[in-house]
Amino acid sequence: MSAVNLLYINRGSHVGNIWAMSSLYLILCGCLIGRVESSQLADNLRSGKVQKIVCYGTSLTSHGPWVEQFRNYLQVEFPGQAEVINSGESGSITRRGLQFVQERVIQHRPDTVLMEYAANEGAPEHNLSPAESRSNLERIIDAIQSDLPQCEVVLMVMNSPQAGFYLETRPRWAEYHQNFRTVAAGRNLLLIDMEAEWFRVLAADPRNPALLLPDGMHPTWEGALRVTLPMLVTGLGFEKVDEGSDPQPVDEALRLRQVQWWSRKLSLIWMPGMVFG
Repeated sequence: MSAVNLLYINRGSHVGNIWAMSSLYLILCGCLIGRVESSQLADNLRSGKVQKIVCYGTSLTSHGPWVEQFRNYLQVEFPGQAEVINSGESGSITRRGLQFVQERVIQHRPDTVLMEYAANEGAPEHNLSPAESRSNLERIIDAIQSDLPQCEVVLMVMNSPQAGFYLETRPRWAEYHQNFRTVAAGRNLLLIDMEAEWFRVLAADPRNPALLLPDGMHPTWEGALRVTLPMLVTGLGFEKVDEGSDPQPVDEALRLRQVQWWSRKLSLIWMPGMVFG
């Protein structure tokens, strides 16, 4: 079985329909992806202020290429004005996010927090209901806003699990994603919702899943450049990044660390008959 076929296991020909329904749902509920209004972060940087950004979440953040790409983008556009701190943790859930919010977020005194936490919430070993997950998310935000009332909290809905292990072990992923939309709307927080765009890009070319999301969950460097970084930059109200363009020459040491991490990751989820290339 090829990597492309594996990545569409349990989805088959329904990928396009899922993307279409997801897009329609986002439009109907008013959660349009890629909001063009400017964030507090963008306004402050344009006015010459120095800003500190904490990225908080799961392995989609801790090992997510988008964090380094966003750091590079800000250094190019606003040299010396932005510090980006990666406080993500592989395998984390909102329980741990709440437990460590003081240590990993508040103590840094950020001006903006970019937060995603839906990726692992539905994994059975955590026994974490959507209701508890939403409560944890609300309490994380409460803690940040209580200690740092001027801090901007931006919520992010990342890619959904697309295939294999991650899809099979997270059948209720959509409910946890919806928590972020509901909380953002209820609190009038900026939401950067990438889910529908990931569906669109992955369905556009049969080669894309293997190139951009080979384990069905974690974007590669190229995947982040194609989807995550442009959605983030546009959603925050910065100048649009061309899809797939790198804002700065790739740090080869960072690229090597990414490759090493992917090698370990893929060895853990290897399935019989799985072939790359």
